[in-house]
Amino acid sequence: MSLGPDRIVRTTDRADSNASGKPSPGHESAATRHQDVASSIYVLTPQAKVIELPPGSTPLDFAYAIHSEVGHHCRGARVDGRIVPLTHKLANGETVEIITQKNAAPSRDWLSIHQGYLTTSRARNRVRQWFKQQDFERHLTEGRSLLDKELTRLGIDAKPPLEQLADRFNLQRGDDVLAAIGRGDLSVGTAARQVGEPRHERRDALTESEQSAQLAQSRRKRQHQGQPEVVVAGVPDLMTQIASCCHPVPDDPIIGFITRGRGVAVHRANCSNITNLADEEQERLIEVEWAEQPSHAAYPVDIVITAADRKGLLRDVSSVLADEDANVIATETQTDATNDRASMRFRVEVSDIDQLEQVCAKLRQLSDVIEVRRTGG
Repeated sequence: MSLGPDRIVRTTDRADSNASGKPSPGHESAATRHQDVASSIYVLTPQAKVIELPPGSTPLDFAYAIHSEVGHHCRGARVDGRIVPLTHKLANGETVEIITQKNAAPSRDWLSIHQGYLTTSRARNRVRQWFKQQDFERHLTEGRSLLDKELTRLGIDAKPPLEQLADRFNLQRGDDVLAAIGRGDLSVGTAARQVGEPRHERRDALTESEQSAQLAQSRRKRQHQGQPEVVVAGVPDLMTQIASCCHPVPDDPIIGFITRGRGVAVHRANCSNITNLADEEQERLIEVEWAEQPSHAAYPVDIVITAADRKGLLRDVSSVLADEDANVIATETQTDATNDRASMRFRVEVSDIDQLEQVCAKLRQLSDVIEVRRTGG
């Protein structure tokens, strides 16, 4: 179906009409015969084809009844020759023309039951499917980029076997793996490690003297940077490091993973890199717990905020973070013009899980904020 600027949709179905373009008597009588049926209304295309719709239907419902693409590209409507809003309630016997535009696209406002754009479940489902597909394509692109970068960082040269990864993570297709990474449902680190062994894990384990030297250096670094101390159950003086995939902070439930030659990596207990471990890797898990932390310590954590885009949103978010003494060390903001949504990612420093939860609670109270979530792992 070709859609050009300000194109009037004229259905190609054959229908009898008189020379003036008015519906033929047969069609007029068909609409009139059904006027008293409470469960339906009957409206006409410009070619006098009768379209049955539920009462309260709008020009948008009519457009989606003609064809999904007509609905997706709808930008206006005429009823009995006059321009009407898309929320206009159609009545029996009215003739409806849909004005389409090639670059027009659905608005999320159409799904709002309070704004009255759509009545029929068919039309609502078509709009939801359109947005789901748009989101899938965006997440697919983001996931592909994230996986490529992670493979490069880890020194893994193998091409990702996406179909095998889909089986591993109980997904239907390889593209679903990339989309899951882009949405944040699947850790990119977990996926990358299923592709091949990281370069640093292909090295031989460190000698005892090298491990001792790294242990001392690790302690000095943590003390200097205020990083948290972690105690490994039953193994004193074992070198530990905080996992960068999930950024655990004091009072988070944590678990240790024994790396090859780099001590114990400390993860959040629900980190996807831990929950998705292969069976043969489970034996490398070890119990760990937080040691007493210095009062001035601060720890990095990533927060993602999804909100309706508006003027002053970034200012309001930054104000909350400042009021809660959450120091911002990195930020990234993206705006999706197709649905007027803003996605903001902040890396902030907090003292413990209580402060983090307080920060998130205050952010959720901001107007137009849809979701606030901690990311990583």
